[in-house]
Amino acid sequence: KGIYAHLDSDIRAIGEVLNMSRGGLAFKYMAEFSSAAKHSKLNVFALGGKFFLRDVPVKTVSDTEMPIEIDFSSIRMRRMGLEFENMREDQKAALRELILEKKAN
Repeated sequence: KGIYAHLDSDIRAIGEVLNMSRGGLAFKYMAEFSSAAKHSKLNVFALGGKFFLRDVPVKTVSDTEMPIEIDFSSIRMRRMGLEFENMREDQKAALRELILEKKAN
């Protein structure tokens, strides 16, 4: 909870992280945007401006529409799955710290 992803591609999608592992993550975002480019850069941060990861190369592995949570809502949400690619050692270390921090909570 409280962790967000910003995909820096043609759509510049931003949304809440749903799950994360050493290999990648999934996040939800507003569906008004078109599908993202296959390869992009990702930033992961918390509210208040604390960045955990910056400019991580990623590959889009899925981008699907999520079920509507509220019947009368016109906002459609999508779930995007991303695979981390060619991470630097400092990015890997930051990811490990974030996963361990969130497991402890």
